[in-house]
Amino acid sequence: MDNKAAYGFNTTIRPSTLTRHANGWEHPSPTEIKIAMQFAGWRSVDFHKSVGVFDRTVRRWTSGEKPMPYATWCVLCSEAGLGEIWK
Repeated sequence: MDNKAAYGFNTTIRPSTLTRHANGWEHPSPTEIKIAMQFAGWRSVDFHKSVGVFDRTVRRWTSGEKPMPYATWCVLCSEAGLGEIWK
């Protein structure tokens, strides 16, 4: 993915996180999760309510304590305009 410096981000989202699970998908980093949340316009509270998890779970994903599941990442990517990566 292109650098999003124009959006105030100084990093990229790796292409390996934006692919189908069967094609070698890699878990997004905490920074990539936060970037995608900002693209989606979601705060932690919006995100956890949208995907049906506890706020604590989102904090674990964004801190790197726990990896985000593929299906949840797919929802976030879709909402963030990063594509329907499962297709």
